[in-house]
Amino acid sequence: LFLARSHKKEVKEYELKKAEYDRKKEEQEKALKEYTEIKEELENRLKELKTIWENNDLDGIKKKYEKIKSASNFMELGYNFEQIKEIFSKNNIPLVLNDIDIPNNESSFDKLEDFVLVHKTKYVPTNNEIKTTANSNATYDRQIIIGDEVVDINYNVIRNTVHFAVNGEVGSHFYGQWDGLKYAVIIPFMDVPNIVNFSTGDTYTNGNVDISKGYILCPVDEVEKIKSKNPNVTVVGYRGKSVDGIANDFVKLLGYKYECVGKYGWDNADENVAIRTISSKTTLKLGGHAGTIESFEESEYTSVSLLKALIEKMLEKRMQFDLVGAADDLMGLGKNREFQLGFTNRLFTLHDGEFFKNFVEELKNYGIVIPSYIFRLRDAENNNKVNLDKTDFIPRDVKDYLEKYNLGLKSGNLNRRHGLDFTEKAFVYELLKQVKEINKEKIKEQETGRSLN
Repeated sequence: LFLARSHKKEVKEYELKKAEYDRKKEEQEKALKEYTEIKEELENRLKELKTIWENNDLDGIKKKYEKIKSASNFMELGYNFEQIKEIFSKNNIPLVLNDIDIPNNESSFDKLEDFVLVHKTKYVPTNNEIKTTANSNATYDRQIIIGDEVVDINYNVIRNTVHFAVNGEVGSHFYGQWDGLKYAVIIPFMDVPNIVNFSTGDTYTNGNVDISKGYILCPVDEVEKIKSKNPNVTVVGYRGKSVDGIANDFVKLLGYKYECVGKYGWDNADENVAIRTISSKTTLKLGGHAGTIESFEESEYTSVSLLKALIEKMLEKRMQFDLVGAADDLMGLGKNREFQLGFTNRLFTLHDGEFFKNFVEELKNYGIVIPSYIFRLRDAENNNKVNLDKTDFIPRDVKDYLEKYNLGLKSGNLNRRHGLDFTEKAFVYELLKQVKEINKEKIKEQETGRSLN
């Protein structure tokens, strides 16, 4: 029994020693395998380094390192803007423009993809689009002098177009100033589907513009705020007080050929090259905004908006005024010529006369009813049958007002705006006459109420 127990103990000790031996052997074999793999990797790397050394590539690596070290921007490393944008986007780094000299692309304008649109503005775009003034409900303040009284009004500019210069920033001139603005929107021509008119100095759309495929340039400290308002647009920051000149550099950075844009279009390039390209590939209208149906609509819509705001203010203030002088002032025929209503005879013909009819209906909200003689006068004038001496349907006071311009026309003494037709003069006179009468009634009611009290 004693021998059996002793043998069993020895067997157990042997098994423990054997297990320990097997464990150490396994560790040694694993270590040997790792060592062998590292050794092979080092030997392969040494072979690569030897090959590089033998091929003298170390000088090339050194030059690349020095180039990267000395570069101040990605362009100097040979990256285009799309590659830069992708790198920055992956690393969540904001895009900020450096003040660098960017060479101009000297390619020609032989396809639509060669055009890029530039829109400078003082307003921050929202919801990935540029809104027209009509759709943004933008209002403007203005002072109007009627007789000796100054009237402050707030009105809407009804403009349903968005305007761009082509391949460069719009140039300031007598009719508009765009210097010192903080923001610019740059978008490829091909990514704006609702363009209706092409001009290198004034290409415009009908309605809002989706800028999801474009860029917004803004001061660097506003990048995050503007990105939050336009999540689908690439926002690029710059350091400085205005976007002047920066938008031109950005056009070149995107790879387009930059052109200097002046009052009427490109200053230093043959605009006919661009027009031939557009004409052969699109059905767009060509030329500036002035004289187009869009410009006439905007002028009439805005004039009506201004006129309604003026009527409201005159009724609110219960103004009394010299009727003839006030009518002359509103049409730019009087002494206060810094203001004149912008509407023309198109007010009566726009959209086959429906626009004017709707305006007449709106005037009833102010207690103003336009008499039928205005419409008869319009028809007579359209048919060249206006003879004030024989036109008995016109009220005497209106005829007297028109007669002085009739005499002026015969003698050649009419001042500017003499191109206004009798209908326009009669309409403004009639409008103001009724405003004055309404105000008289209000004043009388007010005084009667006081006497009763």
